[in-house]
Amino acid sequence: MAETAATAAGIAGIVGVLQSLLQCYKDFLTARDFGDDFALCQLRAALLENSTVTWAIAVGLQHESGEPRNEFLVQRPTEKNATLVRLTLDLIRKWLGHANEELDIYTTEGAATEDDASVEEVAVGAESPGDRPSRVKRFANKIHRTAHRQHDNEHPGTLKRTTWALVDKARLEATLDKVTTLVDRLNTDFAPVDQKRQLDQYCEVVKELKLSDEELRELGAEIGDKIFKTVVKMLQNERATGDRFLKMQVTKEGTVNIGDYYDTDWKGDGQRQSSRNDTFEELSVTDTAFVNIGDNFGGKSPLQIRLEQQQEAARRAQSGGVGN
Repeated sequence: MAETAATAAGIAGIVGVLQSLLQCYKDFLTARDFGDDFALCQLRAALLENSTVTWAIAVGLQHESGEPRNEFLVQRPTEKNATLVRLTLDLIRKWLGHANEELDIYTTEGAATEDDASVEEVAVGAESPGDRPSRVKRFANKIHRTAHRQHDNEHPGTLKRTTWALVDKARLEATLDKVTTLVDRLNTDFAPVDQKRQLDQYCEVVKELKLSDEELRELGAEIGDKIFKTVVKMLQNERATGDRFLKMQVTKEGTVNIGDYYDTDWKGDGQRQSSRNDTFEELSVTDTAFVNIGDNFGGKSPLQIRLEQQQEAARRAQSGGVGN
């Protein structure tokens, strides 16, 4: 039995819930306090928001400008999946809504003061080399300040103060864990047809943050959902080689090998190029095609090995056919 395609009404229902969810993210990111722990929670929420927004843009539910759209570009754009997406987004919205309600209990609106502004600029976390989380905390504080500058520009003269000691840290972190699981499901079960577009866009967002190599590594290791961790790996590869891959498509049995190859009997200094700065754009690898991007040190290259394997398989197939 053929599955029913998603209707305009079903897609509109997704868009409505999505817009409400994005407002929940915004409310969470602008709940103000000056403590390390909550800044880390806001960093997690900011990354989850990016994963949600880039997904929404890639599947055609939102324009890059923020305006709603009415497409549903997932692998199986059925009415059933449209309903599941709406329910998933609504569940994320409810969890964030509960967190925002708790923060609102301990929040008051008031006029901004010079003291508030100065406290916000204080660096978060110790800066000693032995304090491993310090880079993450400093970056979390940067996200915290950026979100509130945007809030103050939109609503001048007001700010939110949260007494962090009154908030249940464990419950708030558990809520973000649930949201992370749901965002992962959203990006896995209902992945965009062109997920590479989503990843490329997310990469550009992270690049704007101008993270150091160490900050990028620690962020990817300590926090973030699956999409963010994939983006971190892409950026680490780009920084290591200088290579960029734009609109690459690998389908069917196509294979892409990226990286230098060292034969088991190769002896040398092991020095590699720190940057190649190559751009691979609109590379399509389909059927049994094999693409090797990198240098070969000793022995046969991966491409030679792959060709010999294909030739051997062809000979066996031909021999079997003749025997029959």
